Amino acid sequence: MGLDDCARETRGLAAVVADPDASYDARLTAACGRVEAAVESWSSWSARCRNAP
Repeated sequence: MGLDDCARETRGLAAVVADPDASYDARLTAACGRVEAAVESWSSWSARCRNAP
Protein backbone atom coordinates (compact mmCIF):
# COMPACT_ATOMS: atom_id res chain seq x y z
CA MET A 1 0.00 0.00 0.00
CA GLY A 2 1.15 3.47 -0.71
CA LEU A 3 0.44 6.89 0.65
CA ASP A 4 -2.53 7.24 -1.73
CA ASP A 5 -4.06 4.13 -0.16
CA CYS A 6 -3.59 5.63 3.30
CA ALA A 7 -5.32 8.82 2.18
CA ARG A 8 -8.21 6.88 0.60
CA GLU A 9 -8.77 4.81 3.75
CA THR A 10 -8.59 7.94 5.91
CA ARG A 11 -11.25 9.63 3.75
CA GLY A 12 -13.38 6.50 4.14
CA LEU A 13 -12.95 6.68 7.91
CA ALA A 14 -13.98 10.34 7.87
CA ALA A 15 -17.14 9.45 5.95
CA VAL A 16 -18.06 6.80 8.52
CA VAL A 17 -17.32 9.14 11.42
CA ALA A 18 -19.58 11.78 9.86
CA ASP A 19 -22.50 9.32 9.97
CA PRO A 20 -24.18 9.75 13.38
CA ASP A 21 -25.56 6.20 13.21
CA ALA A 22 -22.08 4.71 12.84
CA SER A 23 -20.63 5.98 16.09
CA TYR A 24 -20.81 2.61 17.82
CA ASP A 25 -21.23 0.17 15.01
CA ALA A 26 -19.07 -2.32 13.16
CA ARG A 27 -18.51 0.10 10.26
CA LEU A 28 -16.47 2.41 12.48
CA THR A 29 -14.38 -0.46 13.84
CA ALA A 30 -13.80 -1.80 10.33
CA ALA A 31 -12.85 1.63 8.96
CA CYS A 32 -10.36 2.18 11.80
CA GLY A 33 -8.84 -1.22 11.09
CA ARG A 34 -8.43 -0.41 7.39
CA VAL A 35 -6.70 2.89 8.15
CA GLU A 36 -4.43 1.21 10.69
CA ALA A 37 -3.49 -1.53 8.21
CA ALA A 38 -2.82 0.98 5.44
CA VAL A 39 -0.59 3.14 7.65
CA GLU A 40 1.31 0.13 9.00
CA SER A 41 1.84 -1.21 5.50
CA TRP A 42 3.07 2.15 4.24
CA SER A 43 5.30 2.63 7.28
CA SER A 44 7.01 -0.73 6.85
CA TRP A 45 7.48 -0.11 3.11
CA SER A 46 8.91 3.33 3.84
CA ALA A 47 11.32 1.91 6.44
CA ARG A 48 12.52 -0.77 4.01
CA CYS A 49 13.21 1.90 1.40
CA ARG A 50 15.18 4.02 3.85
CA ASN A 51 17.26 1.01 4.93
CA ALA A 52 17.95 -0.28 1.43
CA PRO A 53 21.57 -0.09 0.28
